[in-house]
Amino acid sequence: MNDDRWTFGLYVPEGDKLVMRVTRRWSRESEEASHREWKPGEGHVGQAFKTKRELVCRDSTDPNVRGFLIATGQNERSYDSELYMSFASVPIMIGTRPKPLGVLVATSDRRGRFAPSNNDDENGVLPDTVEPLRVAANVIATILCLTEAA
Repeated sequence: MNDDRWTFGLYVPEGDKLVMRVTRRWSRESEEASHREWKPGEGHVGQAFKTKRELVCRDSTDPNVRGFLIATGQNERSYDSELYMSFASVPIMIGTRPKPLGVLVATSDRRGRFAPSNNDDENGVLPDTVEPLRVAANVIATILCLTEAA
């Protein structure tokens, strides 16, 4: 992802919103900028949290998904359609808890950067680029569980 404008972030619930607690972006200047907060059900971060299911989008400009995941109101930015072309939002779950502990998010300005396994394109089957995020979400869940137990 060296040439992408990318983001990796960890959103956690705080009150009635999801706030970014940890982030890494393609540039230090971008990392230090302010971050949006999402309500459960709002945008792909809030949808993943509310539904307790990962959301993976190869092409956010696809009209079938764009309206469902678009930011509105104070979270809408003019650059969203250029900067967030592909994303994966993975809820951080522990056992049978009723709500996720947070959402791990990865975004890219490249179409097709994130795709679950068994997706194909003109050249055949694409690799599952979301699996490393699932593993990271499980590790984060384990760490949070151990922290609570201490």
